Amino acid sequence: MSTWTDHELYARLRTMWSSLDPVPDDLVESSIVAIESEGMAEEFELLAMSFADRELLGTRGEQTATPTVVEFSGDDFSVVIRISSVGPGVRRLDGWTDPPTPGTVRIPSADGEITVPIDEHGRFEVAEHPAGAIRLWFDRPGGHRSSTPHFDV
Repeated sequence: MSTWTDHELYARLRTMWSSLDPVPDDLVESSIVAIESEGMAEEFELLAMSFADRELLGTRGEQTATPTVVEFSGDDFSVVIRISSVGPGVRRLDGWTDPPTPGTVRIPSADGEITVPIDEHGRFEVAEHPAGAIRLWFDRPGGHRSSTPHFDV
């Protein structure tokens, strides 16, 4: 039976693991890169999708373009947004949140901020918004806030 104290035992274990399986030199940097690049695949997919839509709109005509549906998900919140054209350079956004809770959606822009309500079923709509890059901010009960990455409408 050993007479080591807990502190001595932990120190010996630390020494053993440090020599047998040392922490990689680039662990901190690699972890930061992995965390920062999380979600980049989704952002790239949205970017590619927005350029594909532009090409299709140029060949088929803006008025006949099919609506685009995008979805953003986080740990405790998801949103589905249907984007449709209502005229040259003007878009309509219809959205549904999950979980369906009331709140507000804010869309900041250079000209100010649009704020629309989210009803108790999680539905919101923006009747007219200029085409271009936007980011949606969601304010929900209990001070919960979420946002989407920038995407094109």
